[in-house]
Amino acid sequence: TSRRKKRGLQDCDLCALCHQALKTMDHLLAGCVYTREVWARLRAAISLVQPVHDQSTAVDQWLIERKLLPKDHRIGFDALFLLVSWLIWKERNSRVFEKFATMPAWLLPKILDECNAWVAAGFRRIAPLVASWSQIGLVY
Repeated sequence: TSRRKKRGLQDCDLCALCHQALKTMDHLLAGCVYTREVWARLRAAISLVQPVHDQSTAVDQWLIERKLLPKDHRIGFDALFLLVSWLIWKERNSRVFEKFATMPAWLLPKILDECNAWVAAGFRRIAPLVASWSQIGLVY
């Protein structure tokens, strides 16, 4: 962090999404209120059980939640977890480097577009998780 500060990059140690806590990877992917809202909206859209939020790491939450799914949906959920994490990271970078922010609800169409692109490219295991979401449309 000190090297970035010396060069005039990211002079703030707070999360770029919520500005409420120190920026750490676990905070960004599991603890941030922005991230939790994205996941809550996504879980509701694809009918996943809403886990009880605790202070576990992002990896812990992912491993716990995937066990709640039928075995044939777990690989798709793994991919969805990585995809959502990647898009949250890109949102963080957009805020830091481009000074452009997206609301959590607006990230959902991007997630669905990426999921559909993955299915079109041949990764069909994510399809059962987003099938109902595609049919009902997005609610903001």
